[in-house]
Amino acid sequence: MRDLERRLNDIPQERWLYALQSLPAHLAQLKSWHRLYEMLADPSFFAAAWAHNDFAIKAYWVELESESQFSIAGAYKRVVEKPDQHSLGEVWSIANLFHDTGFLAEALSLREYCVGECRRIGDHRRLASALGNLSVTLSARAELNDALTALQEKEEICCQRDDDDGVASCDAARAVIFGKRGELSDSLKLLVEQEYHCRKLGDANRLQRILGNKAVVLKDMGDLKEAMLLLHEKAELCRKLGNDEGRAIAIHNQAVILDAGGNLDGAKILYEEAEQTFASQGNKQGVASSYGGRAIVLARQKQFDAAMILLKRQESIYRRLGYKEDLQLCLGNQAQVLHDLGDVDGAMRCLREREQICREVGLRKGLAECLSHQAKLLAGGVGNRADAMAIAKATQGLAQKCGLSTVADESLTTIMEIKRQCPNAESEKKDGKLADTSV
Repeated sequence: MRDLERRLNDIPQERWLYALQSLPAHLAQLKSWHRLYEMLADPSFFAAAWAHNDFAIKAYWVELESESQFSIAGAYKRVVEKPDQHSLGEVWSIANLFHDTGFLAEALSLREYCVGECRRIGDHRRLASALGNLSVTLSARAELNDALTALQEKEEICCQRDDDDGVASCDAARAVIFGKRGELSDSLKLLVEQEYHCRKLGDANRLQRILGNKAVVLKDMGDLKEAMLLLHEKAELCRKLGNDEGRAIAIHNQAVILDAGGNLDGAKILYEEAEQTFASQGNKQGVASSYGGRAIVLARQKQFDAAMILLKRQESIYRRLGYKEDLQLCLGNQAQVLHDLGDVDGAMRCLREREQICREVGLRKGLAECLSHQAKLLAGGVGNRADAMAIAKATQGLAQKCGLSTVADESLTTIMEIKRQCPNAESEKKDGKLADTSV
C-alpha cells in the first residue's frame, strides 16, 4: 500500500485527472481485482477518486465484491479503527462510501470522528457539514432525537455564518425526520417551503430530493395522484442530472403507488428496474427495499411462500446493517403474509417486535400501522374483542393526529366490524392489552 501511495504521488499533476478516470476502469476491464482493490483501498487515491466520480467508485466496488473475496468493510477497517492516522478528507470520503453502501455503524463511527476533528481544529464551515452528515446517518439508523440534536447545532452555526443554504438544508432534513415520526403536516409544511425556494433558485439537485420526500409524505396522507406527479418530475430531473440512484428511488416509489392502486404488473416491472440500478450502485438498502416491493406484489398474487423468501432476505440485510425503520416495515409485511398463510401466532410475533421498534425509536406512523394490524387480528378471533376495540379506537385517534387517512379508515372499519359481531364488546373484560399509542 505504501508503495502504491508513493507511485501515485509521483504522477505529474497534469496526468492525475487521467489516472483517476482511466486506471480503475482499465483494471476493472482486465478483471485485475487484486490491483483494483489495492488502488481503491489506498485512502489517498480513494479520496481523490471519490471526489472526482463517486458513482463510478461505488460501481467498481460492486464489481469487486461480486467477483472477488475483497470487501468494502475489509478495505477500510484500519481507517475505522484508527481514523486519526489519516487526513480528514480521507476519513470524510470513506464515511460517505460506508453510508451510501449501507454500512451504517462504520459510517456513524467515522462521521462522529469528523465532527470531533472539525471541532478540534476550529473549522466551523466543515463542522456544519459534518453535523449534517452525522444527522443523515443517525436518521437512517432511526436515532431521530440525536439526528435532530445534530441538526440544531448545525443550524446555529449556519445562522452565525449567515449561511442561508445551510439553514435551508436543516429544514429539509427536519422534514424527513418529521415524516418518519408521523408528523406529516409539519413535514409537508417544511417541504412546500423548500420546494418554493429550490424552484426560485433553480437548484435542480436539491429540488429532486425535496420532490421525492414530499411525494412520500403525500402518499402517506393518501394523495397518490399528486405523489405520482412529483415522482415523475423527480425522475426526469435525475435523468437530466445523470443521477441514476435518485432516478431509481423515484421509480421505486412510483412502483409503491402502482401497487397500492392495484397495477401489480406495472409495479413489478418498476421494482425490478429500480433493483438493477440499486445493485449497480452498491446500494444495499435500495436492493432490500426492492425485495420488499416485489414480495408485496407476490403476496397480492397469492404466491405467499415466494413472498416470504424475499422478505426474509430483506430482513437479513436490515438486521445486519442496522436499518431499524426499514426493519419494522419488513416485519409488518411478514406479519401480513403469515396472516394470509394462517399462521396468526407468527403474525402477532412479528407485530409485537414491530411495535417494540416503533416505540423505541419514536416512529408514530409505523406504530399506528402496527396497532391497526394487531386490532384486526384480535378482532378476527385471535384474542379478546374488548382489547381489539380499545386498540382500534386509540389507533384511529393516533392516525388522525398524524394525518394517516388510510390507517384511520382501516381502524374505523375494524371498530364497525367488532360492533357488528359483538355489540357489547366494549363492556367485556379486557385481557390486559393496553391501548397505548404513545412512543
